[in-house]
Amino acid sequence: MDNTDASVVVVIVTFNNQETIAACLNSVLENKLTQVIVVDSASTDDTRELVRQKYAAVNLISLPNNVGFAAGNNLGIELALKEHPTYILILNPDTVLLPGALSALVAAAQHHHQRGIFGPQILRGSDPYVLWSAGGEIDPKRYTAGLIGYNQPVGPSFEKETVCDFVSGTCMLISAALFSFRIRFFAPYFLYYEDVEFCLWAKRFRGFSVYVPQAKILHQETSASGERLQAKSYYLARNHLLFVERCAPFGVKLRELARLPKTLAEHIGSQDLPAVIGIKDYFLRHFGHYENTKHQSRTQAPAHSDASS
Repeated sequence: MDNTDASVVVVIVTFNNQETIAACLNSVLENKLTQVIVVDSASTDDTRELVRQKYAAVNLISLPNNVGFAAGNNLGIELALKEHPTYILILNPDTVLLPGALSALVAAAQHHHQRGIFGPQILRGSDPYVLWSAGGEIDPKRYTAGLIGYNQPVGPSFEKETVCDFVSGTCMLISAALFSFRIRFFAPYFLYYEDVEFCLWAKRFRGFSVYVPQAKILHQETSASGERLQAKSYYLARNHLLFVERCAPFGVKLRELARLPKTLAEHIGSQDLPAVIGIKDYFLRHFGHYENTKHQSRTQAPAHSDASS
């Protein structure tokens, strides 16, 4: 990284990422950063041991429980802020920074001279000529979140720096100044939509989200098991309703409530039981880990909006 006036601390939350974390850390450490923090959320594979043995320069935080992407990042952010960085880079453990990616993100941040969140062009690791994300947008009618350019071929239409609704939590460079407003990821989401809400809260404090195509990373997707697909379906259904509750205009809230019978019918028709359970758990105020729906321990989400977790 050539931007000598800026300091960056990287925060990576892991959970059973032994197959991808080495490539991720190797790409990060090539930038000679001041500090890299790995928050391991109770991995049951060899992720922690791999990081501990092969990456002595990394600050490894081992948690006793799987607290999720949002809470894990919040812990890493608090540790990172003690270093008084200019920026904090939130990075998924299944990514690889391509050469110059971090420098391009920092250069964009320095150019804007304001409180911002900057995301790269995310390419599929299995086919780097296909996009995974070129920023994100929110459907104003339903307040669903979508990735711009998802599964589309790389091309000139995705090579322009643009302000967007949000950038994916897969990789986001955040101006440390934003954290002085106590903006954090909302922990009850556990996974999915926490990055979208974070970007919306930043806007309330004159922050903004910027897609930076000059910065490119690979997203190393692993084969999704049936259990993972079920969990994703559960989180998306539950957390969309929570996101609407906390962030959407009143009219959108009314429409989504009125649409609920149709939404349930769609999930039942496609035999998507995890999504139905997710909707049920939203109304029961059961949040946190999907596996916790099989037990009694739950996280209660406040009904009011709050910028912090």
